[in-house]
Amino acid sequence: MMTPDELKAAFVEAGLGRIAQPFSTLCKPCVLVRTHAHPYDTMGVGTSRIGGLPDLPKNIDWPTWREKPLTFLAQFRLADLNRFDCCRVLPSSGHLWFFYDSEQSTWGFDQQDRGSWRVLYADTSEADLRPREVRGLPTYPPCTLTLHDFLSIPGPEHLSVAPLKLTLDEIEQIEEIDRDLREMIESGAHDQGYEPHHQLLGHPREIQGEMQLECQLVSNGIYCGFSSAYEDPARKLLEQGAKDWQLLFQLDTDDDLGMMWGDCGRLYFWVRRQDLAKRVFENAWIVLQCS
Repeated sequence: MMTPDELKAAFVEAGLGRIAQPFSTLCKPCVLVRTHAHPYDTMGVGTSRIGGLPDLPKNIDWPTWREKPLTFLAQFRLADLNRFDCCRVLPSSGHLWFFYDSEQSTWGFDQQDRGSWRVLYADTSEADLRPREVRGLPTYPPCTLTLHDFLSIPGPEHLSVAPLKLTLDEIEQIEEIDRDLREMIESGAHDQGYEPHHQLLGHPREIQGEMQLECQLVSNGIYCGFSSAYEDPARKLLEQGAKDWQLLFQLDTDDDLGMMWGDCGRLYFWVRRQDLAKRVFENAWIVLQCS
């Protein structure tokens, strides 16, 4: 993984000396998640995966919304993540599971959307887990995962970037550096390239702009389906809390998995830092963005 100092040097070389120091300090380490098709029946119980079926403890019910079961997306064995420094904010043991409405009827801009996604956490060993299935519910192809250190760059509309007042040329140069970062990871890892960008923690790869403020407003009852939401008088009281939201998991559109979020979009699971510190995941929020 490129270090912040190496990134700073890359910024200077690209003619971005004006912002090299402050911008490089804003970048965050994260975990890049790669998928590898794998027969479900040969996966070990509790292994980290995207697609297939989840392994759940007996005391956790399959999550539902409006009396319909949610579709399973991914599970992570948290012990697999312990080697990454950025994952110290996560529990060191147990599992995380991610679910979402299979019909994609919610995009996260309405408080009424709450419940159409779920993030579950349990500090249980593999011995307490059992494969779970809901008959008739569509599933995604099962994939095992490899995990890689990565340095994520904040988008130009991120709250921390706004004070830098980036020019259009600077934004384009930063996007080029971001592409170079991905190529460093991808070279030789996949014969035909690797386009989907699944990721844990760090800065999201935004499609339609900044999401922290959206999570803060909508989770507090302000409908964000229209731009007028950001002119709501309550915004002034709420916006300080926007910085509390951090990306938990980003799930990209992936042709190999049959995953299409909107029109070639991404799902972003967000969580408040205070909740993460308390190991509380039921308040996580989702945003679906697409082009």
